[in-house]
Amino acid sequence: MGVMISTFPRVFSGVNTAEEQTEFLKKCGYEYGDLLIREKFVVNNDSPAEDFQKVYDIYKKNGVILYGAITDLNAPCENMEKILDFCGKRGILKIKIGQYRYSGDSYRNLFAKARIDLIGLERLSKEYGVQILVQNHGGTINSSASLTRALLDGLDPDNVAMYYDAGNMMCIDGHEAWAMGIDIAGKYLRYVGIKNVHWFKKENGGWDRGFCPLRDGIIDYKEVLGALKASGYSGDYNVHTFYIPDGSVHEQSTIDVAAGDLAYFKELLAEVM
Repeated sequence: MGVMISTFPRVFSGVNTAEEQTEFLKKCGYEYGDLLIREKFVVNNDSPAEDFQKVYDIYKKNGVILYGAITDLNAPCENMEKILDFCGKRGILKIKIGQYRYSGDSYRNLFAKARIDLIGLERLSKEYGVQILVQNHGGTINSSASLTRALLDGLDPDNVAMYYDAGNMMCIDGHEAWAMGIDIAGKYLRYVGIKNVHWFKKENGGWDRGFCPLRDGIIDYKEVLGALKASGYSGDYNVHTFYIPDGSVHEQSTIDVAAGDLAYFKELLAEVM
């Protein structure tokens, strides 16, 4: 099996059916998708397993493979076990969990609490045959690759691993040299998020950063992919189209830019990897 590329389904906010989701993914050229388990989407953490099954069946019928799932849960609980059980039995093996926010409390206390949660999730991942993914994200205790590696250190990377995201580090916080972070991540790096960032002038003056089409941003993805290649990374990718307005999947302009991101990323992969 070759490299798998899916897309982060946040753009599906306000899209009420899995039929619409699969139609959009196919128009953009995606063979794989992720199941976003969140309020305002087709299923959430409290949805019964029967609702998950309906979404899974529609994706399968329409020829889109559910490769991963995304939940904002980040600790063992009844709903987490329901999700892991469902996904494990259907080959949806990459489960991105929720963030461990930095609240201003003692970092050591937050770190220790997250470690307890992750040890519990490691046990569940082994039980249900899935892999838990922890994404580096701004505003969290693991905003960089190096901090994420520290959080995961000693856990089995086949069960709990890193979701590496250069875009989050550049847009929010946690930026560090790409090659260094990837080197530090080591064996824990098992999935890579792809999105780009640009500077823009705010209406009230000053500058800020935001997400933009992949080819237009300030992250040099040839450099990132080169560092991944040098590290021996042979895993899969998830393209994030976060600059697209929520629920705009029926607009041709949305399809065009999302398809453009995928096509451009495939070009980069062919050139670098």
